[in-house]
Amino acid sequence: MVKGKNGYFIDEKGRILLFKGCNFSSDAKIPTIPNGSTHLKGSLNRDKISFVSRPCKLEDADQHFERMKGWGFNFLRFLITWEAIEPNQPGVYDREYIEFIKSILKKAADYGFYIYIDPHQDIYSRFSGGDGAPWWTFDKIGIDVDKIGVTFSALLHKDNPKNFPSMIWPTNYNRYAAATMFTLFFGGKDFAPHLVVEGENVQDYLQTRYFNAIKQLAKELVDNRNIVGFGSMNEPHPGFIGCKDLSKIENCSYAKGYIPTGFQSMMLASGFPTYINKYNEGFFGYKPIGKKLFNENGISLFKNGVICPWRIEGVWDIINGEPKLIKKDYFSKVDGKEINFANDYLKQFIIKFQQEINKINEDWFTIIEGIPHGKAPEFEERQTKKMIHGFHWYDGIPMVLKVFFPFFSIRADTRKPVFGKKNIVKSYFYQLKKMKENTVKNMGNMPCLLGEFGLPFDIFKGISFKIKNFILPNTAISMFYDAIDKLMLSSTIWTYCVENNHKYGDNWNKEDFSIYCKEDITKGKRGISTFLRPYPVTINGIPLSFYFDTKTKRIIFEWINEDKEFTFNINEPTVIFIPEKLYKKGYKVRFYFNEIEQISDSFESYYDEKEQLFYIKTSNKGKIKLIFEI
Repeated sequence: MVKGKNGYFIDEKGRILLFKGCNFSSDAKIPTIPNGSTHLKGSLNRDKISFVSRPCKLEDADQHFERMKGWGFNFLRFLITWEAIEPNQPGVYDREYIEFIKSILKKAADYGFYIYIDPHQDIYSRFSGGDGAPWWTFDKIGIDVDKIGVTFSALLHKDNPKNFPSMIWPTNYNRYAAATMFTLFFGGKDFAPHLVVEGENVQDYLQTRYFNAIKQLAKELVDNRNIVGFGSMNEPHPGFIGCKDLSKIENCSYAKGYIPTGFQSMMLASGFPTYINKYNEGFFGYKPIGKKLFNENGISLFKNGVICPWRIEGVWDIINGEPKLIKKDYFSKVDGKEINFANDYLKQFIIKFQQEINKINEDWFTIIEGIPHGKAPEFEERQTKKMIHGFHWYDGIPMVLKVFFPFFSIRADTRKPVFGKKNIVKSYFYQLKKMKENTVKNMGNMPCLLGEFGLPFDIFKGISFKIKNFILPNTAISMFYDAIDKLMLSSTIWTYCVENNHKYGDNWNKEDFSIYCKEDITKGKRGISTFLRPYPVTINGIPLSFYFDTKTKRIIFEWINEDKEFTFNINEPTVIFIPEKLYKKGYKVRFYFNEIEQISDSFESYYDEKEQLFYIKTSNKGKIKLIFEI
């Protein structure tokens, strides 16, 4: 059983754990029935929906787990969705899917993986351009899901498969479908008090169904001891909550293409043709570059007789036949007080989720996330005994623009330019360190996990596929890991996609982040030279520093095995993953105690060739340093 203490993960023997793994898998965002690949016209068919065999068929799981284990991974961020559990109607759960997940996670446990269950979502739902919530949640508030695309309430890949812009999908957070549903999910009681579904306020209705669905799965997994816990929600978004002026673009991580303001999205949804500005995202920000008329035919998003909930609440109205914004700051205050989404809404949701999940297993952690590119909720230490901060980080330029330069970057947090490879790695380090320091200062020093980071392998229009050389994406990922190693941060790379292919990437909104592709050279392993690298797995002490030189293969690892807060058993080993492929000709190990090199009699060590693990024990108390050299 994994525990948390002073910001560290602790194993059952009192040693500090470091997790290294991947997200398994982005395949889980889309169903097998219908084929949910987002470019397909029939991907949103609702006749029958099933996610059985996501992320992979049960009979294929062994090959994938063996591969990941061979890469040194010991941790899986395992994706599920609310829709997969409760796809067709409220209260009717897909028992076949639940049993399938139970079986595949038993296999994962047999391979020794630690597991965290990630209830994934992007843009709220597949039906609003992403993944996550089932279609009937829209239906319950009077939205006709078949009208979401034609009213510009979301951009759907299936509607424009050939010319769908790359990385346009995050802009759907600013369109009506996702923005409205997130606002109702997190803040319906404050912002839509008149919207009642089956006798409950819409917020209570949606959250209760979400909790119940996740618990249906959790009940079947309670005996799997390798499960560390459940995420509360992947990348939660405030929707309109916090917007100070609905006549402007707000709550927007980046602008690309045609993006409506909050009020414009409401006009479009209610059938008013509206001109929308087009934006261009560059190295240093975005600016409008044109406009276009949308919803020319005046189609309403709502079922017959249904009115936009924001019109009902007096946010806007129709005056003399024209829509007029009345309360532009409606979502920024409650009872005259400025609101903070992270602390006033997201935090309350997380606390409720934790209470519900711990009713099933009191030992499970709740892995929490803040707003993408925004704030995380604040917690006191007494609240965080069973919490993990699973923040995400990406290098913005390759993610948004699909280019990468090892000598030039723009910091994601400050938008300042950075020159030189060493300085770029240093900037990555400080961006991650800033997130970890915020966790120590404002989130009760709960353990941290970098839940997502990665790179699109189709940078520069997929040149790596054409020349069959992945040196550029591999260089980028190696630089990410250099920063992660320096911080000694547990991490799960995005993503391992079983069905990744060159033509459609990860089969979801033109993304291509998978570290695995069966079409590629070296037996499907794209970035193996970057993520196949040594790291300390369990430390019988407090880790101080870890360094790996990708060229010379030199490793320097330091830790101290005495501390006032921890009691370390001298009979337990420190364990380091040493990939056999990198050290085929062997290596020499030098052992230092308090900076003085020691003879081999002062420690015990051995190497497990099958598991690729180096074990070392010493009875010395103090600062220990190991140096591995070819």
